[in-house]
Amino acid sequence: MHNVFAKSSPVPKKCESSEYSFYFDLISPLWENCEAKGAIHRLCSLMRKMGVKTLVEEELEPNTEILNEFEDLEKQIKGDLSERKAIRFSFFSCPCTDKWWEYPAESFLGYAVILKAKLPDNDSGKDISYILESVTRPPGWAEGEIFKQVTNYYIHCHNTFLTTIGTTKQCKEHSIEGVFFCQQNTLTHVCAHAALRTMLNTRQELIGHKVTNRELNDILKAKFPKDYTDGVFYTGLYPYHMEAIATYFKLNILPADFLNMGTVDYAEWIYPLIESGFPVLLAFCPTHSLGHVVAILGHTINSDKWDSEAHLAYRPEAFGTYHASSAWVDHFIINDDNFGMYTCMPPTYLRNKLLPQYDQTQRATFALALLPANTDAAPYVAEKSSVSLVENLAMCYTPTTDNKWLNRLWGQLRQRNKGVVARTVICKKDAYIESLKSHLAAEDQIPKELSICSENIIVTEISLPDLYTCNKHKLGDVVSDAKTVISNGNRYIQFIWGWLPGIQVPAEPKEGITPSDWPIKTHIPLFRHSNTLKPHSEW
Repeated sequence: MHNVFAKSSPVPKKCESSEYSFYFDLISPLWENCEAKGAIHRLCSLMRKMGVKTLVEEELEPNTEILNEFEDLEKQIKGDLSERKAIRFSFFSCPCTDKWWEYPAESFLGYAVILKAKLPDNDSGKDISYILESVTRPPGWAEGEIFKQVTNYYIHCHNTFLTTIGTTKQCKEHSIEGVFFCQQNTLTHVCAHAALRTMLNTRQELIGHKVTNRELNDILKAKFPKDYTDGVFYTGLYPYHMEAIATYFKLNILPADFLNMGTVDYAEWIYPLIESGFPVLLAFCPTHSLGHVVAILGHTINSDKWDSEAHLAYRPEAFGTYHASSAWVDHFIINDDNFGMYTCMPPTYLRNKLLPQYDQTQRATFALALLPANTDAAPYVAEKSSVSLVENLAMCYTPTTDNKWLNRLWGQLRQRNKGVVARTVICKKDAYIESLKSHLAAEDQIPKELSICSENIIVTEISLPDLYTCNKHKLGDVVSDAKTVISNGNRYIQFIWGWLPGIQVPAEPKEGITPSDWPIKTHIPLFRHSNTLKPHSEW
Protein backbone atom coordinates (compact mmCIF):
# COMPACT_ATOMS: atom_id res chain seq x y z
CA MET A 1 0.00 0.00 0.00
CA HIS A 2 1.48 3.26 -1.16
CA ASN A 3 1.66 6.32 1.14
CA VAL A 4 0.11 4.45 4.05
CA PHE A 5 2.32 4.94 7.08
CA ALA A 6 3.08 3.02 10.24
CA LYS A 7 2.00 4.19 13.69
CA SER A 8 5.52 3.57 15.01
CA SER A 9 8.91 2.50 13.74
CA PRO A 10 8.90 -0.78 11.77
CA VAL A 11 10.10 -3.93 13.50
CA PRO A 12 12.40 -6.12 11.36
CA LYS A 13 12.44 -9.83 12.29
CA LYS A 14 14.66 -12.69 11.25
CA CYS A 15 12.46 -15.28 9.60
CA GLU A 16 14.91 -17.81 8.22
CA SER A 17 13.52 -21.32 8.51
CA SER A 18 15.74 -22.40 11.40
CA GLU A 19 14.75 -19.42 13.54
CA TYR A 20 11.15 -18.57 12.74
CA SER A 21 7.89 -20.44 12.20
CA PHE A 22 5.45 -18.58 9.99
CA TYR A 23 2.64 -20.80 11.20
CA PHE A 24 3.19 -20.42 14.95
CA ASP A 25 4.77 -16.95 15.04
CA LEU A 26 2.73 -15.09 12.43
CA ILE A 27 -0.39 -16.94 11.28
CA SER A 28 -1.67 -18.32 14.58
CA PRO A 29 -1.75 -14.98 16.46
CA LEU A 30 -3.33 -13.15 13.52
CA TRP A 31 -5.91 -15.79 12.64
CA GLU A 32 -6.83 -16.97 16.15
CA ASN A 33 -10.60 -17.62 16.15
CA CYS A 34 -10.67 -16.77 12.42
CA GLU A 35 -11.36 -18.76 9.28
CA ALA A 36 -10.03 -18.42 5.71
CA LYS A 37 -6.39 -19.18 6.52
CA GLY A 38 -5.53 -20.66 3.13
CA ALA A 39 -4.36 -17.42 1.51
CA ILE A 40 -2.01 -16.42 4.34
CA HIS A 41 -0.58 -19.96 4.38
CA ARG A 42 0.11 -19.68 0.66
CA LEU A 43 1.73 -16.26 1.08
CA CYS A 44 4.09 -17.48 3.79
CA SER A 45 4.93 -20.71 1.96
CA LEU A 46 5.66 -18.75 -1.21
CA MET A 47 7.97 -16.37 0.64
CA ARG A 48 9.76 -19.29 2.27
CA LYS A 49 10.34 -20.98 -1.09
CA MET A 50 11.61 -17.68 -2.54
CA GLY A 51 14.31 -17.39 0.12
CA VAL A 52 12.88 -14.85 2.55
CA LYS A 53 15.22 -13.88 5.38
CA THR A 54 13.62 -10.75 6.79
CA LEU A 55 10.09 -9.80 7.73
CA VAL A 56 9.21 -6.16 8.52
CA GLU A 57 6.04 -5.79 10.59
CA GLU A 58 4.07 -2.54 11.01
CA GLU A 59 0.74 -1.50 12.46
CA LEU A 60 -0.69 1.10 10.10
CA GLU A 61 -2.43 4.40 10.54
CA PRO A 62 -5.66 3.61 8.64
CA ASN A 63 -6.16 5.47 5.36
CA THR A 64 -9.56 6.11 3.75
CA GLU A 65 -9.80 2.63 2.20
CA ILE A 66 -9.05 0.87 5.50
CA LEU A 67 -11.49 3.09 7.41
CA ASN A 68 -14.17 2.33 4.81
CA GLU A 69 -13.61 -1.40 5.27
CA PHE A 70 -14.12 -1.15 9.03
CA GLU A 71 -17.13 1.18 8.66
CA ASP A 72 -18.82 -1.16 6.19
CA LEU A 73 -18.21 -4.12 8.48
CA GLU A 74 -19.78 -2.31 11.42
CA LYS A 75 -22.83 -1.42 9.33
CA GLN A 76 -23.14 -5.03 8.27
CA ILE A 77 -22.89 -6.54 11.78
CA LYS A 78 -24.88 -3.65 13.31
CA GLY A 79 -22.34 -3.21 16.05
CA ASP A 80 -18.87 -1.98 16.90
CA LEU A 81 -15.69 -3.83 16.09
CA SER A 82 -13.06 -3.99 18.81
CA GLU A 83 -9.28 -4.43 18.52
CA ARG A 84 -9.36 -3.08 14.97
CA LYS A 85 -5.95 -3.32 13.37
CA ALA A 86 -4.35 -2.87 9.99
CA ILE A 87 -1.02 -4.70 9.79
CA ARG A 88 1.49 -4.62 6.97
CA PHE A 89 4.14 -7.26 6.38
CA SER A 90 7.02 -6.64 3.97
CA PHE A 91 9.30 -9.50 2.93
CA PHE A 92 13.00 -9.34 1.96
CA SER A 93 15.61 -11.87 0.87
CA CYS A 94 18.47 -9.85 2.44
CA PRO A 95 19.79 -10.56 5.97
CA CYS A 96 17.93 -8.91 8.82
CA THR A 97 19.37 -5.72 10.34
CA ASP A 98 17.82 -2.85 12.28
CA LYS A 99 18.50 -0.51 9.35
CA TRP A 100 15.42 -1.46 7.30
CA TRP A 101 15.77 1.71 5.20
CA GLU A 102 19.02 0.29 3.75
CA TYR A 103 17.52 -2.96 2.47
CA PRO A 104 18.34 -3.19 -1.27
CA ALA A 105 15.47 -2.87 -3.72
CA GLU A 106 16.34 -6.14 -5.46
CA SER A 107 15.81 -8.06 -2.21
CA PHE A 108 12.17 -6.95 -1.88
CA LEU A 109 9.86 -9.96 -2.37
CA GLY A 110 6.47 -8.44 -1.63
CA TYR A 111 4.03 -7.12 0.95
CA ALA A 112 0.62 -7.82 2.44
CA VAL A 113 -1.89 -5.67 4.35
CA ILE A 114 -4.08 -7.64 6.76
CA LEU A 115 -7.16 -6.30 8.52
CA LYS A 116 -8.08 -7.86 11.85
CA ALA A 117 -10.95 -7.20 14.30
CA LYS A 118 -13.01 -8.82 17.02
CA LEU A 119 -16.73 -9.16 16.34
CA PRO A 120 -19.12 -8.13 19.14
CA ASP A 121 -21.28 -10.71 20.94
CA ASN A 122 -20.29 -13.33 18.41
CA ASP A 123 -22.11 -16.61 19.13
CA SER A 124 -19.99 -18.49 16.61
CA GLY A 125 -16.76 -17.62 18.41
CA LYS A 126 -15.25 -16.49 15.12
CA ASP A 127 -13.50 -13.17 14.61
CA ILE A 128 -12.37 -11.66 11.32
CA SER A 129 -8.98 -11.44 9.65
CA TYR A 130 -8.34 -11.16 5.92
CA ILE A 131 -5.82 -9.93 3.35
CA LEU A 132 -7.03 -6.58 2.05
CA GLU A 133 -4.16 -6.23 -0.40
CA SER A 134 -1.00 -8.08 -1.31
CA VAL A 135 1.54 -8.01 -4.12
CA THR A 136 4.52 -10.34 -4.40
CA ARG A 137 6.96 -11.30 -7.09
CA PRO A 138 5.96 -14.35 -9.14
CA PRO A 139 7.49 -17.63 -7.90
CA GLY A 140 11.23 -17.72 -8.34
CA TRP A 141 14.49 -17.22 -6.48
CA ALA A 142 17.18 -14.59 -6.12
CA GLU A 143 20.78 -15.10 -7.12
CA GLY A 144 22.61 -11.98 -6.00
CA GLU A 145 20.94 -9.02 -7.68
CA ILE A 146 19.18 -11.19 -10.29
CA PHE A 147 15.70 -12.64 -9.69
CA LYS A 148 15.00 -15.79 -11.69
CA GLN A 149 11.37 -16.70 -12.36
CA VAL A 150 10.68 -20.44 -12.41
CA THR A 151 10.95 -22.29 -15.72
CA ASN A 152 8.00 -22.25 -18.18
CA TYR A 153 5.98 -19.97 -15.87
CA TYR A 154 4.39 -16.99 -17.64
CA ILE A 155 2.61 -14.06 -15.99
CA HIS A 156 0.95 -12.11 -18.80
CA CYS A 157 -1.22 -9.89 -16.59
CA HIS A 158 0.75 -7.77 -14.14
CA ASN A 159 1.56 -4.24 -13.05
CA THR A 160 4.13 -2.19 -11.15
CA PHE A 161 2.94 -1.52 -7.61
CA LEU A 162 4.32 0.92 -5.04
CA THR A 163 4.35 0.42 -1.30
CA THR A 164 5.78 2.28 1.67
CA ILE A 165 7.64 1.17 4.78
CA GLY A 166 7.95 3.40 7.85
CA THR A 167 6.31 6.39 9.50
CA THR A 168 5.58 9.86 8.17
CA LYS A 169 8.87 11.00 9.75
CA GLN A 170 11.01 8.23 8.28
CA CYS A 171 9.89 6.08 5.39
CA LYS A 172 11.12 4.31 2.28
CA GLU A 173 9.26 3.50 -0.93
CA HIS A 174 9.58 0.17 -2.75
CA SER A 175 8.19 -0.89 -6.12
CA ILE A 176 7.41 -4.41 -7.23
CA GLU A 177 6.30 -6.05 -10.46
CA GLY A 178 3.54 -8.55 -9.86
CA VAL A 179 -0.16 -9.31 -9.54
CA PHE A 180 -2.68 -7.72 -7.18
CA PHE A 181 -4.23 -10.12 -4.65
CA CYS A 182 -7.07 -9.61 -2.18
CA GLN A 183 -9.41 -11.74 -0.12
CA GLN A 184 -13.15 -11.64 0.53
CA ASN A 185 -14.37 -11.23 4.11
CA THR A 186 -17.77 -12.90 3.33
CA LEU A 187 -19.60 -10.07 5.12
CA THR A 188 -19.22 -7.01 2.90
CA HIS A 189 -17.57 -8.52 -0.16
CA VAL A 190 -17.43 -11.96 -1.79
CA CYS A 191 -15.15 -13.90 -4.12
CA ALA A 192 -16.37 -12.02 -7.22
CA HIS A 193 -15.33 -8.70 -5.62
CA ALA A 194 -11.88 -10.18 -5.04
CA ALA A 195 -11.60 -11.44 -8.63
CA LEU A 196 -12.79 -8.14 -10.13
CA ARG A 197 -10.41 -6.10 -7.97
CA THR A 198 -7.57 -8.43 -8.97
CA MET A 199 -8.40 -7.94 -12.66
CA LEU A 200 -8.94 -4.17 -12.59
CA ASN A 201 -6.02 -3.35 -10.29
CA THR A 202 -3.62 -5.63 -12.13
CA ARG A 203 -4.56 -4.20 -15.54
CA GLN A 204 -5.00 -0.71 -14.07
CA GLU A 205 -4.62 1.11 -17.40
CA LEU A 206 -8.14 -0.09 -18.24
CA ILE A 207 -9.65 2.46 -15.84
CA GLY A 208 -6.68 4.48 -14.55
CA HIS A 209 -7.12 4.12 -10.79
CA LYS A 210 -7.15 1.62 -7.93
CA VAL A 211 -10.52 -0.03 -7.28
CA THR A 212 -11.70 -0.67 -3.73
CA ASN A 213 -14.47 -2.86 -2.33
CA ARG A 214 -16.41 0.28 -1.35
CA GLU A 215 -16.34 1.56 -4.93
CA LEU A 216 -17.64 -1.74 -6.38
CA ASN A 217 -20.43 -1.91 -3.82
CA ASP A 218 -21.44 1.70 -4.46
CA ILE A 219 -21.73 0.97 -8.19
CA LEU A 220 -23.82 -2.13 -7.56
CA LYS A 221 -26.01 -0.56 -4.90
CA ALA A 222 -26.88 2.32 -7.21
CA LYS A 223 -27.74 -0.06 -10.05
CA PHE A 224 -29.36 -2.92 -8.13
CA PRO A 225 -30.74 -1.62 -4.81
CA LYS A 226 -33.07 -4.63 -4.42
CA ASP A 227 -30.13 -7.05 -4.62
CA TYR A 228 -28.22 -5.13 -1.97
CA THR A 229 -29.01 -6.09 1.64
CA ASP A 230 -27.38 -4.25 4.52
CA GLY A 231 -24.08 -3.83 2.77
CA VAL A 232 -23.51 -7.02 0.77
CA PHE A 233 -24.87 -9.16 -2.07
CA TYR A 234 -25.69 -12.25 -0.03
CA THR A 235 -26.08 -14.60 -3.00
CA GLY A 236 -22.88 -13.42 -4.66
CA LEU A 237 -22.48 -11.53 -7.91
CA TYR A 238 -24.04 -12.67 -11.16
CA PRO A 239 -22.98 -11.92 -14.73
CA TYR A 240 -25.40 -8.99 -14.97
CA HIS A 241 -23.77 -7.41 -11.89
CA MET A 242 -20.36 -7.72 -13.53
CA GLU A 243 -21.68 -6.31 -16.79
CA ALA A 244 -22.93 -3.26 -14.88
CA ILE A 245 -19.45 -2.72 -13.44
CA ALA A 246 -17.91 -2.98 -16.92
CA THR A 247 -20.47 -0.50 -18.27
CA TYR A 248 -19.76 1.91 -15.42
CA PHE A 249 -16.05 1.89 -16.26
CA LYS A 250 -16.80 2.14 -20.02
CA LEU A 251 -15.23 -1.25 -20.74
CA ASN A 252 -16.33 -4.01 -23.09
CA ILE A 253 -17.31 -7.25 -21.41
CA LEU A 254 -16.53 -10.45 -23.29
CA PRO A 255 -18.57 -13.26 -21.68
CA ALA A 256 -18.81 -17.01 -22.22
CA ASP A 257 -21.57 -19.22 -20.81
CA PHE A 258 -19.95 -22.65 -21.01
CA LEU A 259 -23.04 -24.52 -19.79
CA ASN A 260 -24.78 -23.41 -22.99
CA MET A 261 -21.67 -23.78 -25.18
CA GLY A 262 -21.24 -27.53 -25.00
CA THR A 263 -18.75 -27.75 -27.88
CA VAL A 264 -16.45 -24.98 -26.60
CA ASP A 265 -13.44 -26.02 -24.55
CA TYR A 266 -13.13 -23.41 -21.83
CA ALA A 267 -9.32 -23.47 -21.88
CA GLU A 268 -9.24 -22.70 -25.62
CA TRP A 269 -11.58 -19.75 -25.06
CA ILE A 270 -9.59 -18.34 -22.13
CA TYR A 271 -6.00 -18.89 -23.25
CA PRO A 272 -5.76 -16.26 -26.05
CA LEU A 273 -7.08 -13.58 -23.70
CA ILE A 274 -4.52 -14.46 -21.03
CA GLU A 275 -1.72 -14.57 -23.61
CA SER A 276 -2.84 -11.08 -24.67
CA GLY A 277 -2.44 -9.72 -21.14
CA PHE A 278 -6.13 -9.55 -20.18
CA PRO A 279 -7.08 -11.23 -16.89
CA VAL A 280 -10.09 -13.55 -17.07
CA LEU A 281 -12.68 -14.13 -14.38
CA LEU A 282 -13.67 -17.80 -14.24
CA ALA A 283 -16.69 -19.18 -12.40
CA PHE A 284 -17.15 -22.84 -11.58
CA CYS A 285 -19.04 -25.07 -9.17
CA PRO A 286 -16.68 -26.93 -6.83
CA THR A 287 -19.71 -28.54 -5.12
CA HIS A 288 -23.33 -29.17 -6.04
CA SER A 289 -24.54 -26.22 -3.99
CA LEU A 290 -21.82 -23.59 -4.20
CA GLY A 291 -20.22 -21.59 -6.98
CA HIS A 292 -16.83 -19.91 -6.82
CA VAL A 293 -14.94 -17.29 -8.85
CA VAL A 294 -11.20 -16.93 -9.45
CA ALA A 295 -9.01 -14.65 -11.57
CA ILE A 296 -6.71 -16.18 -14.22
CA LEU A 297 -3.50 -14.22 -14.87
CA GLY A 298 -1.03 -16.52 -16.60
CA HIS A 299 -0.14 -20.10 -17.40
CA THR A 300 2.59 -22.70 -17.40
CA ILE A 301 3.62 -24.63 -20.50
CA ASN A 302 4.80 -28.20 -20.82
CA SER A 303 6.36 -28.67 -24.26
CA ASP A 304 6.66 -32.42 -23.61
CA LYS A 305 2.95 -32.87 -22.88
CA TRP A 306 1.84 -36.10 -24.55
CA ASP A 307 -1.82 -35.42 -25.20
CA SER A 308 -1.18 -32.08 -26.93
CA GLU A 309 -0.63 -33.96 -30.20
CA ALA A 310 -1.90 -37.42 -29.30
CA HIS A 311 -5.49 -36.33 -28.68
CA LEU A 312 -5.87 -35.30 -32.32
CA ALA A 313 -3.91 -38.26 -33.66
CA TYR A 314 -5.96 -40.85 -31.82
CA ARG A 315 -9.38 -39.16 -31.97
CA PRO A 316 -9.46 -36.69 -34.89
CA GLU A 317 -13.25 -37.00 -35.13
CA ALA A 318 -13.61 -35.54 -31.62
CA PHE A 319 -10.95 -32.82 -31.52
CA GLY A 320 -11.25 -30.91 -34.77
CA THR A 321 -8.63 -30.16 -37.40
CA TYR A 322 -5.88 -28.28 -35.60
CA HIS A 323 -4.02 -27.97 -32.29
CA ALA A 324 -4.94 -24.91 -30.25
CA SER A 325 -1.84 -23.63 -28.46
CA SER A 326 -3.75 -24.02 -25.20
CA ALA A 327 -3.16 -27.78 -25.58
CA TRP A 328 0.36 -27.28 -24.17
CA VAL A 329 -0.90 -25.36 -21.13
CA ASP A 330 -0.60 -27.68 -18.16
CA HIS A 331 -1.76 -25.09 -15.59
CA PHE A 332 -3.56 -21.79 -15.49
CA ILE A 333 -1.99 -19.44 -12.93
CA ILE A 334 -4.81 -18.14 -10.77
CA ASN A 335 -5.51 -15.96 -7.77
CA ASP A 336 -8.03 -17.79 -5.61
CA ASP A 337 -8.93 -15.73 -2.57
CA ASN A 338 -9.48 -18.97 -0.62
CA PHE A 339 -6.07 -20.45 -1.41
CA GLY A 340 -3.83 -17.57 -2.33
CA MET A 341 -1.82 -15.99 -5.10
CA TYR A 342 0.00 -17.58 -8.06
CA THR A 343 -1.57 -21.00 -7.57
CA CYS A 344 -1.66 -23.45 -10.48
CA MET A 345 -4.95 -24.97 -11.59
CA PRO A 346 -4.78 -27.80 -14.16
CA PRO A 347 -7.27 -27.23 -17.01
CA THR A 348 -8.33 -30.87 -16.71
CA TYR A 349 -9.81 -30.15 -13.26
CA LEU A 350 -12.79 -28.40 -14.87
CA ARG A 351 -13.38 -30.78 -17.78
CA ASN A 352 -16.30 -32.89 -16.64
CA LYS A 353 -17.10 -35.66 -19.14
CA LEU A 354 -20.80 -35.56 -18.30
CA LEU A 355 -23.05 -33.11 -20.12
CA PRO A 356 -23.85 -29.92 -18.16
CA GLN A 357 -27.51 -30.82 -17.71
CA TYR A 358 -26.48 -33.93 -15.78
CA ASP A 359 -23.75 -32.47 -13.59
CA GLN A 360 -22.54 -28.89 -13.27
CA THR A 361 -19.83 -29.62 -10.70
CA GLN A 362 -16.13 -29.59 -11.49
CA ARG A 363 -16.64 -27.76 -14.74
CA ALA A 364 -16.18 -24.21 -15.90
CA THR A 365 -19.58 -22.52 -15.89
CA PHE A 366 -18.86 -18.94 -16.88
CA ALA A 367 -15.97 -16.66 -17.80
CA LEU A 368 -15.54 -13.04 -18.70
CA ALA A 369 -12.80 -10.65 -19.70
CA LEU A 370 -12.85 -6.85 -19.44
CA LEU A 371 -11.54 -5.26 -22.63
CA PRO A 372 -10.88 -1.69 -23.78
CA ALA A 373 -13.70 0.18 -25.49
CA ASN A 374 -12.12 -0.35 -28.94
CA THR A 375 -11.90 -4.14 -28.54
CA ASP A 376 -14.84 -6.55 -28.46
CA ALA A 377 -13.96 -9.51 -30.72
CA ALA A 378 -13.49 -12.95 -29.15
CA PRO A 379 -10.00 -14.30 -29.93
CA TYR A 380 -11.45 -17.83 -29.74
CA VAL A 381 -13.78 -17.07 -32.66
CA ALA A 382 -11.04 -15.27 -34.61
CA GLU A 383 -8.80 -18.33 -34.22
CA LYS A 384 -11.44 -20.70 -35.62
CA SER A 385 -12.09 -18.36 -38.54
CA SER A 386 -8.39 -17.93 -39.27
CA VAL A 387 -7.68 -21.67 -39.34
CA SER A 388 -10.65 -22.20 -41.69
CA LEU A 389 -9.27 -19.52 -44.01
CA VAL A 390 -5.88 -21.27 -44.16
CA GLU A 391 -7.54 -24.67 -44.69
CA ASN A 392 -9.63 -23.26 -47.55
CA LEU A 393 -6.54 -21.79 -49.18
CA ALA A 394 -4.76 -25.16 -48.94
CA MET A 395 -7.60 -26.80 -50.88
CA CYS A 396 -7.40 -24.44 -53.84
CA TYR A 397 -3.75 -23.36 -54.11
CA THR A 398 -0.70 -25.51 -54.92
CA PRO A 399 2.66 -24.00 -53.90
CA THR A 400 5.70 -24.05 -56.14
CA THR A 401 8.05 -26.97 -55.50
CA ASP A 402 10.77 -24.73 -54.08
CA ASN A 403 8.46 -23.37 -51.35
CA LYS A 404 9.38 -26.16 -48.94
CA TRP A 405 7.81 -24.72 -45.80
CA LEU A 406 4.43 -24.00 -47.38
CA ASN A 407 4.46 -27.49 -48.88
CA ARG A 408 5.26 -28.86 -45.42
CA LEU A 409 2.37 -26.89 -43.96
CA TRP A 410 -0.04 -28.11 -46.65
CA GLY A 411 1.12 -31.69 -46.10
CA GLN A 412 0.37 -31.42 -42.39
CA LEU A 413 -3.11 -30.06 -43.10
CA ARG A 414 -3.91 -32.98 -45.41
CA GLN A 415 -3.12 -35.55 -42.71
CA ARG A 416 -6.31 -35.82 -40.69
CA ASN A 417 -4.49 -37.09 -37.59
CA LYS A 418 -1.77 -34.42 -37.66
CA GLY A 419 -2.95 -30.82 -37.76
CA VAL A 420 -1.25 -27.44 -37.49
CA VAL A 421 -0.92 -25.26 -34.38
CA ALA A 422 -2.82 -21.99 -33.94
CA ARG A 423 -1.81 -19.42 -31.32
CA THR A 424 -3.91 -16.25 -31.01
CA VAL A 425 -3.18 -12.93 -29.27
CA ILE A 426 -4.68 -9.46 -29.11
CA CYS A 427 -2.00 -6.82 -29.65
CA LYS A 428 -1.33 -3.28 -30.75
CA LYS A 429 -0.99 -2.82 -34.50
CA ASP A 430 2.23 -0.84 -34.11
CA ALA A 431 3.87 -3.52 -31.94
CA TYR A 432 2.98 -6.20 -34.49
CA ILE A 433 4.30 -4.13 -37.40
CA GLU A 434 7.61 -3.58 -35.57
CA SER A 435 7.96 -7.32 -34.97
CA LEU A 436 7.27 -7.98 -38.65
CA LYS A 437 9.80 -5.37 -39.79
CA SER A 438 12.56 -7.13 -37.85
CA HIS A 439 12.27 -10.05 -40.32
CA LEU A 440 12.06 -8.00 -43.50
CA ALA A 441 14.68 -6.34 -45.65
CA ALA A 442 14.78 -2.55 -45.66
CA GLU A 443 13.15 -2.32 -49.09
CA ASP A 444 10.25 -4.62 -48.22
CA GLN A 445 6.93 -2.89 -47.72
CA ILE A 446 4.46 -3.32 -44.89
CA PRO A 447 1.08 -4.07 -46.51
CA LYS A 448 -1.24 -1.07 -46.65
CA GLU A 449 -4.01 -3.14 -45.02
CA LEU A 450 -1.99 -3.09 -41.80
CA SER A 451 -1.18 0.60 -41.91
CA ILE A 452 -4.84 1.69 -42.14
CA CYS A 453 -6.47 -0.82 -39.77
CA SER A 454 -7.59 -0.25 -36.15
CA GLU A 455 -5.21 0.27 -33.26
CA ASN A 456 -5.91 -3.15 -31.72
CA ILE A 457 -5.72 -6.31 -33.81
CA ILE A 458 -6.02 -10.06 -33.31
CA VAL A 459 -3.16 -12.16 -34.67
CA THR A 460 -3.56 -15.91 -35.16
CA GLU A 461 -0.14 -17.47 -35.66
CA ILE A 462 0.06 -20.67 -37.71
CA SER A 463 2.76 -23.19 -36.86
CA LEU A 464 3.62 -26.89 -36.65
CA PRO A 465 3.86 -28.81 -33.37
CA ASP A 466 7.63 -29.26 -33.51
CA LEU A 467 8.29 -25.66 -34.50
CA TYR A 468 5.97 -24.38 -31.79
CA THR A 469 7.33 -26.47 -28.92
CA CYS A 470 11.01 -26.69 -29.84
CA ASN A 471 11.82 -23.49 -31.73
CA LYS A 472 8.97 -21.28 -30.40
CA HIS A 473 8.51 -20.33 -34.09
CA LYS A 474 5.65 -19.88 -36.56
CA LEU A 475 5.02 -20.15 -40.30
CA GLY A 476 2.57 -17.30 -40.76
CA ASP A 477 -0.10 -14.99 -39.36
CA VAL A 478 -3.75 -14.26 -40.02
CA VAL A 479 -4.64 -10.77 -38.79
CA SER A 480 -8.19 -9.71 -37.86
CA ASP A 481 -9.67 -6.51 -36.47
CA ALA A 482 -10.19 -6.57 -32.68
CA LYS A 483 -13.36 -4.50 -33.17
CA THR A 484 -16.25 -6.42 -34.69
CA VAL A 485 -18.42 -5.08 -37.49
CA ILE A 486 -22.21 -5.29 -37.41
CA SER A 487 -24.17 -6.39 -40.46
CA ASN A 488 -27.89 -7.22 -40.47
CA GLY A 489 -27.87 -7.19 -36.69
CA ASN A 490 -25.05 -9.75 -36.41
CA ARG A 491 -21.46 -9.21 -35.30
CA TYR A 492 -18.63 -10.35 -37.53
CA ILE A 493 -14.87 -10.49 -37.15
CA GLN A 494 -13.20 -8.68 -40.01
CA PHE A 495 -10.16 -10.21 -41.78
CA ILE A 496 -7.37 -7.66 -42.39
CA TRP A 497 -4.39 -9.45 -43.89
CA GLY A 498 -2.25 -12.55 -43.55
CA TRP A 499 0.92 -14.26 -44.68
CA LEU A 500 2.29 -17.77 -45.01
CA PRO A 501 5.71 -18.82 -46.35
CA GLY A 502 6.23 -16.94 -49.63
CA ILE A 503 2.62 -15.78 -50.05
CA GLN A 504 0.04 -13.33 -48.74
CA VAL A 505 -3.28 -14.82 -47.65
CA PRO A 506 -6.25 -13.73 -49.79
CA ALA A 507 -9.48 -12.73 -48.07
CA GLU A 508 -11.52 -15.16 -50.19
CA PRO A 509 -9.56 -18.20 -51.45
CA LYS A 510 -10.99 -19.81 -54.60
CA GLU A 511 -9.91 -22.13 -57.41
CA GLY A 512 -7.30 -20.70 -59.74
CA ILE A 513 -6.22 -17.98 -57.32
CA THR A 514 -2.59 -16.83 -57.33
CA PRO A 515 -1.71 -15.21 -54.01
CA SER A 516 0.58 -12.20 -53.94
CA ASP A 517 4.23 -12.85 -53.13
CA TRP A 518 5.62 -12.37 -49.63
CA PRO A 519 9.36 -12.17 -48.82
CA ILE A 520 9.35 -14.31 -45.65
CA LYS A 521 9.64 -17.94 -46.78
CA THR A 522 10.67 -19.69 -43.59
CA HIS A 523 9.68 -19.88 -39.92
CA ILE A 524 10.21 -16.91 -37.60
CA PRO A 525 9.83 -16.40 -33.80
CA LEU A 526 6.40 -16.13 -32.23
CA PHE A 527 5.12 -12.67 -31.37
CA ARG A 528 5.73 -12.01 -27.66
CA HIS A 529 4.16 -9.19 -25.67
CA SER A 530 6.94 -7.07 -24.24
CA ASN A 531 5.25 -6.77 -20.83
CA THR A 532 5.07 -10.50 -20.08
CA LEU A 533 6.92 -11.57 -16.92
CA LYS A 534 8.88 -14.39 -18.51
CA PRO A 535 10.63 -17.32 -16.83
CA HIS A 536 14.38 -17.33 -16.38
CA SER A 537 14.54 -20.18 -18.90
CA GLU A 538 12.17 -21.97 -21.27
CA TRP A 539 12.02 -25.66 -22.04
